[in-house]
Amino acid sequence: MLFAADYPHDYPEAEANVVASRRHLRIVEVPVAMRERAAGHSSITVLRSLYYMIKVTLALFISLFRRYPPVVEEQ
Repeated sequence: MLFAADYPHDYPEAEANVVASRRHLRIVEVPVAMRERAAGHSSITVLRSLYYMIKVTLALFISLFRRYPPVVEEQ
């Protein structure tokens, strides 16, 4: 129920890890099977990846100091 009411929008993976960690939840990565790209090329360039890293870093700092509402358990 943690993310049902409030889930990070911009960078959900990084911010969700911070939120889960603050709640002392265990974070586990699981392997998945993925197919290769069938056609086209990546839209991620060197400049875009640098821009993304800066924005994620700022988002993480903000989420570290943000107060989250308490989780209400359903009965």
